[in-house]
Parts: sequence; structure tokens; C-alpha cells
Amino acid sequence: MTDIVPTPPDALAPRDAPPRLSIPRLFARFLSFGLHAWGGPAAQIAMLQRELVDRERWTTPDRFNRALAVYQLLPGPEATELCCYFGYLSRGRLGAIAAGLGFITPGLLLMLVLSWLYVNFGMGGGDGVKAGAPATGALVVLAGAFACMKPAVAALIVRAAHRIGGHAIARDPWKWAIAIVSLGATLAGAHWAIVLAGSALASEACAPRANKRWRWLAVLTLALVAGTGAWKAIETSNSPTTGTTQTGVGETGQSETRGEANATDHSAIQQRDDTAFTRERVSTPRLLGSGLKAGMLTFGGAYTVVPFLREDAAVRHHWVSPREFFDGLALSGVLPAPLVIFGTFVGFVAGSWAGALAMTLGIFAPAFAFTVLGHSYFERVVNFPAAHRALDGVTAGVVGVIAAAAVTMTLDAVSSALTGAVFVASLAALFSCKSRWITPLVILGAGVVGATVSFIR
Repeated sequence: MTDIVPTPPDALAPRDAPPRLSIPRLFARFLSFGLHAWGGPAAQIAMLQRELVDRERWTTPDRFNRALAVYQLLPGPEATELCCYFGYLSRGRLGAIAAGLGFITPGLLLMLVLSWLYVNFGMGGGDGVKAGAPATGALVVLAGAFACMKPAVAALIVRAAHRIGGHAIARDPWKWAIAIVSLGATLAGAHWAIVLAGSALASEACAPRANKRWRWLAVLTLALVAGTGAWKAIETSNSPTTGTTQTGVGETGQSETRGEANATDHSAIQQRDDTAFTRERVSTPRLLGSGLKAGMLTFGGAYTVVPFLREDAAVRHHWVSPREFFDGLALSGVLPAPLVIFGTFVGFVAGSWAGALAMTLGIFAPAFAFTVLGHSYFERVVNFPAAHRALDGVTAGVVGVIAAAAVTMTLDAVSSALTGAVFVASLAALFSCKSRWITPLVILGAGVVGATVSFIR
């Protein structure tokens, strides 16, 4: 008689059968992922794939790759969208909401706490200090730390533009042309909607099977986008000076800084926007709308939200100062959370608790909606060649927009030999090291350097 060899349990496990967890257990499962979400979107996606695809077999690798491809083409933070996707596989729409909320909750709570400390206890010094807060040596040291985190954040954006561009435009000359024109037009002041619409149209017109007429249309579209940027630049240069600059100085020249002057006077590496900033009041619905717009435009990864939210909050309007915007990015880089959680900080500084929650809701709503409303529908739409080409064009345009943000943020961040050295060192570390811990380490290291120099001086 032949002995029956027992089949290993792994061999019996179905390859595409997610467990049907209760909603509380599903929330707790993804809460644990949120607590370990260090290192940015790439590390977060790798963690989900390792745990839920390779080990627990919630889905097959091929199906996971297809889902990831769809979410990479759609706007929104991919790691959060994948959590919603796995939750949907387990418990449908309610499961998608529970999984997504579980993933973002740790970072959201931590950012709310840090935002409250920043505003009420002057963690950032300068305009990050609440009126009446004492100017102490500790505030000077904190101000120095944030001042050196600023060039480290700029290095992160430069690295993100390089990484996203490498994936999005590769060796395609038309995509390179779209990205370069988008970069120039954005730096000149063209509106993002014109830039991205032109990018989509140009990409459609330069499809591989397009005839010469369509290719001339692509050239004409890019020329119109570039011309719009040039016209905007000329208009800006010819406009009379009103006393309002990108740092938020109003016509009256009055300052609405939150900090005591002593805190900035004693820090050798304070930035100029600490001393003159007039804050605009903003309603909670407007913050919600700004967050929703940013969330709908995050093609190519979480870093793409930076230029759009920066334009709304710190450039066109003065809900936060440029320095506060940098500080929010720095704080998000050291938290276990999607990078877009810095929007919570922006909302808190601009509109307190209600503003923080409104901005967070707006930014993350698209990530939830695409799965809850129907992943399969979006998968079919994205598979249409025309839609695929248009999204490719938008992604190439977004690369140019991110590159423009990288240029302007670097020029704003590097204002001394010290900040220049921090920027170069941060950039070298980000390009040479692949560790999941490199982002928080770079930001924390820059903060330590700034705090040490400020303390010694």
C-alpha cells in the first residue's frame, strides 16, 4: 500500500482568497500597517505586497500588479489606494473605507499632535510661534533645526522629480518635450490647468500611429503652453509692485507674525519670511476644496501634491508662510504616514482643527472614491489606448510641474553656506542610499545639524 503523503498547508491555500475579516479586525490589521509605514510610498507598497500577497495570499501577484498599474495612472497616494483595494477584496466598500482609515490614522493623529505643538508652543520659531509664547533658548534651537530641515526637504523634492521623471518619461522624446515645456511654463507662471490640459492634448496628438497633421498639432499645443507661460511672465514683470511678495508681505507692510522678535534675532540661520508675513483668513469649505483639488491632481505619486497645494496655500494665497509649508513637509517626512499627510499640517496652521480635518478629507477623498466607486470600472477606462495616452501626457506634465516646484523651493531653501551644504549632503544621501529609513534619517540629521549650530552660536 502506498503511503499517503500529506499535502503542505501552503499548497492547499487558494491563491486568490482574501480572508473575510470583521470590520474592526480589518481596521486593526491596516492600523498595524500604518504604524509601520516608514520610508515613503515605495517602502509602503513593498510592505503591503510582502505581507498580503507573498505571505498571506490575499490575491495573486499578477492581479496585484494590475491593480498597482491602475492606481499609478490614477491620481491619489498609491499606498492608501492599495489599502482600500485590499479592504474591498475582504469586505467590499465598507471594508475599503475601514482599511484606508486604518492605514492613515496613525500618521493623522501624530501630525495633529505635532501641528498643535507647532502652533501653540512655537516648535518652528519665527512665524510658527503663537502670539505671546516666550522666546527661549529652546525656541532658538528649534528654529535652527527647522531652518536646516528646509534644504533637506528641497532635496527630497529634487529626488522625487528625478525618480518620477525616470519612470514617467523614460526615453520618449515627446514626453521629454512635454515635461520641459511644462517646467518652463510653470516657472513663468502659467496656470496648472493650462499646463496639464496641453500636456494631455499633446500626448494624444503625438501617438505612435498619428499622422503628420496630428504631430503638428502636438507641436502647436506645446507652443501655446510655452507662449502662455511667456505671456504670464511678461505680464508679471510689467505689473506695478504692490508690496505683496511670495513671502506674504501685504501692501500695508504690516506683519502678523506669531513669534516674539527675540527668537528670530538670536538665530543665525533664520529665513527672511519669519519677519514679514500677513496671513489670509480662509474658510473651512475652501480648505476642503483646495485639498480635493490637490488630491485629484496627484498623478505619478504622493510628491505631486506638493506643487499644487503650495501654489494654493503659500503662493497665490497666504494661508501659511513658505517657511511653515517647508516645516510641514519636514514633519511629514519623519512620520509613519503617506507623505500627503503634510496637508493636515497646512490645514491646521490655516484653520485650526476644522481646517486640518477638512484639508485631510479633501486630499484623501479621491484615494477612497476610486476604489469604493468601482476599481473594475477605472481599470476598464484606463485600458483604453486613448485614455492611457492622455494620462501619460498628464503624468509627463506633472513631472515638469514638480521640477518647477523643486527649482523654486531649492532657491528659497538655500540661503547660506550652511544650508547649501545641508542641501548637497541630503541630495547625495538620497541618491546613493536605498534604505527605507533614508527619508526620516536625512530630515532628522539636517535638524540635528541646524540645532547644534544654533546652540553653539
